[in-house]
Amino acid sequence: MKLGDLISTVATPIARAMGADCIDPETNELRPESPCAKAKNRLNNGEPLFTVLYDRFFEQRTKGEKVKYILQVEVEADDLADAMSKKNEGKVIAGNPRPTPPVQQQPRTSTQPSK
Repeated sequence: MKLGDLISTVATPIARAMGADCIDPETNELRPESPCAKAKNRLNNGEPLFTVLYDRFFEQRTKGEKVKYILQVEVEADDLADAMSKKNEGKVIAGNPRPTPPVQQQPRTSTQPSK
């Protein structure tokens, strides 16, 4: 088994459970055009693991390409509504340039009988 296939065997179910956008929801497999599939193919073609991982997570963006960021902002407030109104006044204390896609919440089922 090639290295890309081996890593994919472990990583694909994890990515699927996280709702990652590299998984096609219809086939439950890697999207062929996704960065994950490209990394898998590069590893299967014998490229070094370090090079593929570095390129996958720290690659240089082409000029003008936008990246979404998640920022954590610190503000003083009385409650959430007050904090939200002050978000542009806050101090950025953390940022993530490669956010994980949100996981779809499963409907909660009650274990208690309805009344």
